[in-house]
Amino acid sequence: MTPRVTVCVQDEDAPYKSVTIHGRAVLEGGRQDFGVKIARRYLGLVGGMAYQRVAENEVQQGEEVTIIVTPEKVLTQDFSAETPAIGKVWLRLKKVLPAGL
Repeated sequence: MTPRVTVCVQDEDAPYKSVTIHGRAVLEGGRQDFGVKIARRYLGLVGGMAYQRVAENEVQQGEEVTIIVTPEKVLTQDFSAETPAIGKVWLRLKKVLPAGL
């Protein structure tokens, strides 16, 4: 088995943005409360607590692992600059207007 890995994180809403990381991965034993700390960092205290509650209900009991990725190549995409101003306004309006408009 090779330790190579690719991770892609993307925004599903236009204008589209993404980052793709190619590298090598190492599995380590689970780190105590690592997932909770990450959830609280990105979701805040309340969002992190909600995430923890859902995760505890969804995750099967078993050994936890942490995947450590050492990046070797990073690719990013951001189509914001290519989206005209009227397009950006429409994309924002589309989120609050009734479906079908």
